[in-house]
Amino acid sequence: MESSNLLRVAAFMRDRESAASLSAVSGAMSRARFEIYSGSLAQALQASAAQQSPDAVLLEIDPQEAENTRDSVSVLGEAFPGTPVIATAAGAELEYTRLLMRLGVLDLIPQPIEHHELLSVLDDVRRRAKRLTAPHRPPSRVVAFLKAGGGCGATTLASQTAVTLATRRTQKEPEVCLLDLDMQFGAAALSIDLDDRVCLNDLLEARERIDGALMRSVMGHHESGLDVLAAPRALMPLDTLTKEFVGDCLALARAEYQTVVLDLPLAWTAWTFAALKQSDLIVLVAQLSVSSLRCVRRQLQGLQEHGLGGIPLRLVLNRNDRSWGAASRRREAEQALGRRFDFTVVNDERTVREALNRGVPVAKVARWSRVNKDLRRLADGMALALAGGSEVLAVPPKASGRVAMSEAR
Repeated sequence: MESSNLLRVAAFMRDRESAASLSAVSGAMSRARFEIYSGSLAQALQASAAQQSPDAVLLEIDPQEAENTRDSVSVLGEAFPGTPVIATAAGAELEYTRLLMRLGVLDLIPQPIEHHELLSVLDDVRRRAKRLTAPHRPPSRVVAFLKAGGGCGATTLASQTAVTLATRRTQKEPEVCLLDLDMQFGAAALSIDLDDRVCLNDLLEARERIDGALMRSVMGHHESGLDVLAAPRALMPLDTLTKEFVGDCLALARAEYQTVVLDLPLAWTAWTFAALKQSDLIVLVAQLSVSSLRCVRRQLQGLQEHGLGGIPLRLVLNRNDRSWGAASRRREAEQALGRRFDFTVVNDERTVREALNRGVPVAKVARWSRVNKDLRRLADGMALALAGGSEVLAVPPKASGRVAMSEAR
């Protein structure tokens, strides 16, 4: 891209009328120069051969001609290797949009083309080019949220703290993403009111050509700046994912984002182990119950036995009761586990339920509430740990029989 930041776009339109319409919309853009061609793609490419290689390509397509779309995108990929392709069409349905994603198309602009739509997509092209040419940045970090039993609120904590981290970003482009890898019961996107029609399934369908552009295209974009990869809407077997696929996803997410938050299922599989192994911080979420404490013990011992004990870990007590005697019960639980809780999040069911029902961060429901303060404190602790704080916590002693808060000491 030129030092003046002038974006060169080669536009291939189906007829003169479409070309004239695009010319009218793009004419007022001072930061982009369009070279517009109409007619058959082969003739247009021949006419454009003498021009300087573009920074982006805009292609008009017909949703009723899927095979022609495949061929056209393939031809453009050969003619302009590495150049982002933007599509424009009228009446494109969701399945056709998914096809474009699998083909590697950066974005789809609906017709008639609006000035603000075109401007927004071109800004994405500029940001993409800037990332590719940017100087070395600090290494990306991965935070894995691990559950100590079902219903402990780990997904809520993962989404809420990810939103908090995203609001603190220093760059204009998204720096934080949340990958909901709970294949069967994931609800991270729903918890902050994001559309989950495009989700993890779309990456699976395009696993042979997954790249950073495709990953960003299937993300839901929250107003805080957080990008979310939604879990599948329908139940899927856990072995649908493989450790190779998850490894590729994490590598791409690290390349595209500064902080990657994972919401993992309760079950241990080969690919969840691979995800944990690549994490820089594990956040284990528990409740103050015998069953949850049993699960904490098993999770901690499992991490140690599988060679993951060296990864920094923070133990979070969620839905912490502040009633009389609660502090004593928490101390008994810590004695039973052989370690302390690093963070507690107060039990404020009313505020959290309202936030989930409205699909907004807790801060928008009750900014000065104790639960929001606890969530901010947890986000602060995560950021501090990712910045270099490494703490290897002791594995709790093995105990025979029932784990009880008043017994296993």
